[in-house]
Formats: sequence, C-alpha cells, structure tokens
Amino acid sequence: MSKAHTVIAILEAKKGKEQELKQALIEVIAPSRNELTCLEFRLHQAKNNTQQFII
Repeated sequence: MSKAHTVIAILEAKKGKEQELKQALIEVIAPSRNELTCLEFRLHQAKNNTQQFII
C-alpha cells in the first residue's frame, strides 16, 4: 500500500476570466473524485481575491 499524498494547487484567473476558470475546475471535480486513488478533491475560491482558486 502506498502512502497518501496531499497536493495543493493555487490558480489565478486572468481578470474577467474567473467564471471560465471556475467552470473548468468544476468540470474536473467528479472525474477526479472517481479516480480510485483520489481520497478527496475540493475546490475553493478566495473571498478576498475572487480570481484565486485553490484545489
């Protein structure tokens, strides 16, 4: 059995492209969660910088 790893990615959308990036990230949530090795996949959007997303 392999060890679990945590991956944190911070992405920043270009100004005016926030919704486009958010939608693209939403579309990968379900397929990512369905991977056998995926334990958890969460999407967050920063409140103080709505261009920033953390997965």
